[in-house]
Amino acid sequence: MNVLSKYEISFFGLKEGQHEFEFEIDGKFFECFEKTEIKTGELEVKVVFNKQPGLLELNIWIEGYVQVICDRCLEFFDLFLKCKENLYVKFGENYEEIDEKVIVLKANAHHLNLSQFLYEYIHLSIPFKRVHPDDINGKSTCNKEMLSLIHEGSFEEEKHEETDPRWKGLIDLQKKKKN
Repeated sequence: MNVLSKYEISFFGLKEGQHEFEFEIDGKFFECFEKTEIKTGELEVKVVFNKQPGLLELNIWIEGYVQVICDRCLEFFDLFLKCKENLYVKFGENYEEIDEKVIVLKANAHHLNLSQFLYEYIHLSIPFKRVHPDDINGKSTCNKEMLSLIHEGSFEEEKHEETDPRWKGLIDLQKKKKN
């Protein structure tokens, strides 16, 4: 059985009105996509599907955790995600994506596979900067060894670089603050 087929909604024969669907996403889902930066995760998806004549309206909620690499210490951590998206489906002669929220399915279509949309929604909800969250005391939960290596490396580079004399006052002030 194709892993992505379980993210398919068969709307042929459904009565007009609202219907609810729930899906679970795990690491097997992400394995189906070649260039994903997410290798594993556990997410729940809820879809409120409103069938109307000539139009399908989908309200999609995604919530859960994905494992990403911390930009600071380069270790994996679980990042909490929560997003809500809307998708509108019209019917026409050929499949077409009008924009990120509106698609056109062939008039004789009987089902809609949401896997690609879910994949994109998840990736778009990941923040640009991915860093371990701070603990309850406001301290970083990054790998301590890596943080100390980063800290040491930044001072070594400073020592070897010739400093523009116009910055000397600011650098001295910064050193005083760190001591």
